[in-house]
Amino acid sequence: MNNSKRSASIIYCVEDEKIYVLMVKPSNIEFGGPDWQIPKGLIDFGESEHNAAIREAEEEAGLVLSNIDSVDFLMRMNYISVFAIKVKNRKNFKQHDYEIAETKWFSLTEAFKVIRSWQKPWLGKFVRFIK
Repeated sequence: MNNSKRSASIIYCVEDEKIYVLMVKPSNIEFGGPDWQIPKGLIDFGESEHNAAIREAEEEAGLVLSNIDSVDFLMRMNYISVFAIKVKNRKNFKQHDYEIAETKWFSLTEAFKVIRSWQKPWLGKFVRFIK
C-alpha cells in the first residue's frame, strides 16, 4: 500500500438499540485482499477527505446519499482519514461497484472478529465515539 492520502467510512445503523457496521469484501487481491474491511480509497485531486469518504462508501458499499443521517470525522491514522457515516436504513443501498465481491452487515462483536487487523483501531475509536 502506498502513502497517498485516503479516506475510509465506517457505515453504521442503529436498529432496536443494536449497532450494525457494513463491511466490504474486495473482489480481487489488488483491491485490498480477501478479508472483510471498511470501505476506503484514494482522495481525488481537489476533493475533501469528507467528500472522498462519502464517495468511496457510495462506490464500494452502494451507499444511497439520501440514506445518510450523519457524517462525523473519527480519526486520522497515518495517511488515512476515517469517518463514521450513520444511515437511516440498512436496506436502502444500491449495487456496489466491481471492486467489491460482497457487502455484509455485522454486529460490533462480529466486526471485531472478521475485520483486517490494521483496521481494528478504527473500530475501537468508533465504539468510543458512539458511546
